[in-house]
Amino acid sequence: MRTLIITPTLGQSNYLSETIESIYNIDSPIYHVIICPVKHVSTLQKLYHNSLVVAEHSETNSMYDAINQATRHYDDWDYFTYINDDDILFPSFSSHLKNVRLCNPDISYGMVSMIDTNGRQLYRLPAWKNPNTLNRCWRAGISPFTQQGTLVSKAAYDINQGFALKYKLASDMDFWVRLSCDENTRFFFYNKLVAGYRITDGQLSQNRSLMIQEKNKILTNQFTTSKPQRYISSRLILFAMNFKSYSKRFLFHGLKRSEGFFN
Repeated sequence: MRTLIITPTLGQSNYLSETIESIYNIDSPIYHVIICPVKHVSTLQKLYHNSLVVAEHSETNSMYDAINQATRHYDDWDYFTYINDDDILFPSFSSHLKNVRLCNPDISYGMVSMIDTNGRQLYRLPAWKNPNTLNRCWRAGISPFTQQGTLVSKAAYDINQGFALKYKLASDMDFWVRLSCDENTRFFFYNKLVAGYRITDGQLSQNRSLMIQEKNKILTNQFTTSKPQRYISSRLILFAMNFKSYSKRFLFHGLKRSEGFFN
């Protein structure tokens, strides 16, 4: 089994070398594709000669369009993931890959830690630990896992025809929800910390207003059950599943910031 790992970048991240080093440390056969603006291809290829560096050709200016393009540069990959140019994969991602070889799910997701600018682990992000009931979370408007810890089979990617381009920030969520609604899709939860998610200034994901609008549209398109009917019970179950994570998160952020405890 060979895994495709894609790193979309504008070529300006201060953390790109750290990201790519974490990928090179994976003890498993991989293809690594860096996709970037054409002006950075030559420089990045010289720096990262173990990766394939390709130019993005898109009129949409969409990260998801770039990822879709990058998947086409190799035909014989079995699973893929993408890791942004400021996030990292932990050495345990290798065992995540080995586990996928054994159980062959359509989607496997592991635990992800929030990290600071120095790569220090702050706290684990919550994850829904029963992969057979993911729709309970989605219906309540709760994301049951974090993208950085995922592995997607080629079959699942092809069935969905990749990422939809109608969403600027939440196309990955649309992808997960569509797969969750397919009763033939097999999800697997890998209960180990496999990746680090870093928030930096200027990230697109900090546009919370647009992110929330897109998420609500995705959920409205897929589900008819209203959010309040399931939100409280699902939130309490998620809290119980991730009590230690929420405790550390609360100690780090306090109550003044909403993401510190309730999200």
